[in-house]
Amino acid sequence: YMFTDETGKATGFSVELLRDAATAEGFAIEFRRFDSIGALTDSLVEGSIDASVLLGVTPAREQMGTFSHPVGTWSFELLFADDAPEHVLQGDLSGLRVAVSEGSAPHRLLEDRSDVEFFFSSSIAERLFALFNGSIDAVAGPPSVFRASAKDAGLAARLSSRTYLLAETPRAFLISNARPDFLAALDAQIAQMSGTSRMDAFEREWLVRLEPDLADRLGANVLTYLGVCLAVIVLLVGLLAVTSLKRRVDAADKLR
Repeated sequence: YMFTDETGKATGFSVELLRDAATAEGFAIEFRRFDSIGALTDSLVEGSIDASVLLGVTPAREQMGTFSHPVGTWSFELLFADDAPEHVLQGDLSGLRVAVSEGSAPHRLLEDRSDVEFFFSSSIAERLFALFNGSIDAVAGPPSVFRASAKDAGLAARLSSRTYLLAETPRAFLISNARPDFLAALDAQIAQMSGTSRMDAFEREWLVRLEPDLADRLGANVLTYLGVCLAVIVLLVGLLAVTSLKRRVDAADKLR
């Protein structure tokens, strides 16, 4: 939905859709990078930015500005490695360790649960790596994003086919209340594009793309993890060999 390319330029479905709509209405647009959704929405409330990229529509965010017309929906789910725990699928999330992007819609959906432990990261690769190495129990977010990322890294089979639905929500641009002119122009463009070949082209072009280096990063992390495991195994075998040798020496001393 949004990332920076090899030149550092902001791009992705959400970014290009906003850029295209703004340009069509005669607005010049500049993108700024934030480390979390929370930091982005704080800046919008403070007035240092005028609009957000596509976000899940939530009651809390509706107090921060005005949402544009919806651009499709997002499904937020818990995804698991290999197999989903049966008790979680029944709604028992107690003790669950979940990776989320801080301030994101999945985080807000779960933040009132004192029995859930959070692992915060804005990187999809980091969250999947933590899931696959057992540091966490689940990742929370749009399943299509995580499945596409895992598939691109050759690890699609590691994700369980069973998920736990947290919520389904419309996705839209959040606009500062100080910019009703931009909101009106953006809504006009979204209305024109909805259900047209122009919107279809955007979805085909961008919703299958990932961070450019995502597969490399995830693959490198997995290889590093395997390397560490191999090193630990070698170390343990070495320790066992030394222990065995020591026992033999002790036994030989006793025979003397």
